[in-house]
Amino acid sequence: VALRNANDAVGALRIMGDAYGSQAQLVTRMSELAEQSANGTLSTVQREALDREYRALVAEYGRIGDTASYNGLQL
Repeated sequence: VALRNANDAVGALRIMGDAYGSQAQLVTRMSELAEQSANGTLSTVQREALDREYRALVAEYGRIGDTASYNGLQL
């Protein structure tokens, strides 16, 4: 039983680590978009495109957080 519990914990930690890694990549990209948008050289149309991408990344970040689960347990 202890071995099974340990294996379950390892599996849960792997999934959590993968979810965290994905979210960290999203945050990095969001930071890049914010920096590009704030530099003052882009047109309104270009900044709107960056904003759409940023909003999509925010949604994906939330989706990952909402759906990361292991064995029916939300992580």
